[in-house]
Amino acid sequence: MSRLLAALLEREIVRYCLVGASGVLVDLALLALLHEVAGVPLLFANALSFTGAVASNYRLNSWWTFRTREQRSHMVGGALFLFAAVVGLAINTAGLWGFTDRLGMHYVPAKLILVAVVFIWNFAFNSAITFRHQSPAQS
Repeated sequence: MSRLLAALLEREIVRYCLVGASGVLVDLALLALLHEVAGVPLLFANALSFTGAVASNYRLNSWWTFRTREQRSHMVGGALFLFAAVVGLAINTAGLWGFTDRLGMHYVPAKLILVAVVFIWNFAFNSAITFRHQSPAQS
């Protein structure tokens, strides 16, 4: 891997982490608001809060994290980002159910563990597929 590509990837990972951190805040705030204040059942509130964070993250990642890459149309890029997010949501929801219902863990620490797991999946997929480097012939 060239030094330039390695430096670019390192910068993207840092930016992806920062965007992801903002997404965690959006996700947890919405989850607490929906579940604790509005009384929405936990797993449904989780799906809604996760979706809000995904929408925010896609926009920030396309605008800031991967801005040096040639972008796909928002329809294609958004669909791919959404696919990765839906898989992440499945991992997140199954894990949240397992940690809370099966292991008796409180949902906040469980959610934080799952953030790390879903981060790895999402960055790998989005870096390799959604926002991959494209040559002019591939666009």
